[in-house]
Amino acid sequence: MAQVDTELANSGQEATILTSEAVEFLHLLQARFAPCRQELLVERDRRQHRYDLGQAPHSLPEMAHSGESGWAVKPPLSDHAAGQVMLACPPASQLMSRGVSADAVTLIADFDDCLSPTWPNCLESHASLLKALDRGTAPAGVVSVRPRNLSLEEKHFPAGGTPISASLFDFGLSIFHMARTLPARQAVAHFSLAKLESRQEARWWADIFRFAEQHLEIPQGFIRVMVAIDTISAASEMEEIVFELRDYITALECSPVSYLASFVRSFRAHGESLLPQRSDISMNQPFLQAYRELLVHTCLRHKIRAISSSVQQFRTQDTGSRDERGEARVSLEIQHEIELGFDGICVADPDLVPVALSTFRKTKKRHRAIGPHLGKCHITARDLISPSLGRITMPALKENVDSALVYLEGWLAGSALGARGLNSMASAELCRAQLWQWLRYSARLTGGHRVSRYVIECLIRDSLAGIENRVGGAEFAASRFPVAAEVLLNSCTDDFDSPLALRAYAHLC
Repeated sequence: MAQVDTELANSGQEATILTSEAVEFLHLLQARFAPCRQELLVERDRRQHRYDLGQAPHSLPEMAHSGESGWAVKPPLSDHAAGQVMLACPPASQLMSRGVSADAVTLIADFDDCLSPTWPNCLESHASLLKALDRGTAPAGVVSVRPRNLSLEEKHFPAGGTPISASLFDFGLSIFHMARTLPARQAVAHFSLAKLESRQEARWWADIFRFAEQHLEIPQGFIRVMVAIDTISAASEMEEIVFELRDYITALECSPVSYLASFVRSFRAHGESLLPQRSDISMNQPFLQAYRELLVHTCLRHKIRAISSSVQQFRTQDTGSRDERGEARVSLEIQHEIELGFDGICVADPDLVPVALSTFRKTKKRHRAIGPHLGKCHITARDLISPSLGRITMPALKENVDSALVYLEGWLAGSALGARGLNSMASAELCRAQLWQWLRYSARLTGGHRVSRYVIECLIRDSLAGIENRVGGAEFAASRFPVAAEVLLNSCTDDFDSPLALRAYAHLC
């Protein structure tokens, strides 16, 4: 049996969450699926090497060419479907309760981007999730669990001599306790997968779902999943990902912040792929238009739902005002997404939930053709990587530094993130990605200066000084801002070979 970090785990949650049966199930998952996970991570490195050499992402052969014709997505086990509005938030009790009180139709308990994964936070989050499910207080009875992504590990839970995959840890605990109380719990177990990079990774998850069904003796179709298409390689393999998860998938999510960070990482060796500042990036950029259009088309073709997470995603500060004017602007953004063909909207700010619900009630959705009558989509893999246009200014450079430091410090301090309408770690990763890219290629600012390490160091130093003046010397000394600054600077000057969360995790207590 795993020797977990007992000093941290004895918080009153361990006995409830890490029962002997649950621990045994986690061991089984790790033993069965960890070797394949390692192979998938190696394949990620190979794929990145091909991108570095100039090979563009390309879709695999069509299903008909591989003998896989005539397939269809399996319908849900019940009519208990996710709603039109989703709220992604940390899986902690206070925010879970706030999400419920805001009448969000679907609550996404986000262990990936919204959780600072200290060991107490992980245990408390799983306990809070189970309490919400046990009480049946979730909106329409729907809570979707987003496990941490494939690249991360849970260092406080060794299994087989190595830390368990964080994906397996989060999924395993969630599905084990959901299955334990069947049929009293909700009719369907919803999950949301983020940062997949290939059909092989989708197949890995499908194999995990089948194993869980068999081992826990739960009905086929009890597990349902939404997949965020938030990497460049996944966007070029949407069809294949849907195919691999055809027994479980209900929706694809358009998640542009993570997609942009993936864009920078994938084409790190190519200066012509330089991104402008975020204020100049909108979904009207040709490569983002192609990404969105292809996602909606794929969902229509396979009769699954298209979910948009584009609303307010590019804002680094919570500048969305709460007055009528601000709400009207957000409502127009949501209405535009609906008219483009999206079936649902995912937001990270509970205050936006009533606005989104009201917009859905007022907007009459146009009829959309589905199935065999759907026209051919002409989006190609090349369209997904077309150049972007825009400026890079010194204020944008400073804003990226300031935002990344705030996100990282909160994450390192173990704070609940994603509470202000910000997709916290995803936003921090995008800030870092842009800083890295602008520094690597000495991007020219609108004033004529070029981005250099010295400029980044000065901006970090100035930002830290401003924070210290604002919060006071004692509070600053007790904070994790110096560590956050070290992580940020190092991650802006490395080879971009690992996600920001993975680098920061080494400094997490």
